[in-house]
Amino acid sequence: MHNSDLITPQHLTRKAVIYIRQSTPHQGVSHQESLRLQYALGARARQMGWPDEAIDIIDDDLGLTAATAHHRAGFNTLVAQVTLEQVGLILSMMLPACHATAQTGIRSWTCVATRAA
Repeated sequence: MHNSDLITPQHLTRKAVIYIRQSTPHQGVSHQESLRLQYALGARARQMGWPDEAIDIIDDDLGLTAATAHHRAGFNTLVAQVTLEQVGLILSMMLPACHATAQTGIRSWTCVATRAA
C-alpha cells in the first residue's frame, strides 16, 4: 500500500489534496508537460494509500501569480481544509505555495513535494 513510515492510519482517514498551479496564463499554455506531471501526482497519492474518492485536485489558481494569497481561491480552500484538519497529505510541485502558507500562520501541517520520475 504505502511505503512511508511517516503516513499513519490517521493521515489516511483524511483526504489527500493535489495543489496545481501555474503562475501565468502563458505558462499554462506553454508548459503542458508541467501540468501533466502535476495532475499525475494523484497517482502518487494512490501509491501512498489514498483511494480515488479521497483525493481532491485543487487547480483553481492556474494562471494566477503567487504574490498574494487573497485572490487565489484554490489556495484559500487548501488553507481552510488544512485548518479544519480535513487533509492528511498535500502533494504539489509548487514549494513557494507551501512557504506562503507558513507565512499566513498555519504551522501545524507539512507540505510534501514530489518530483515525478
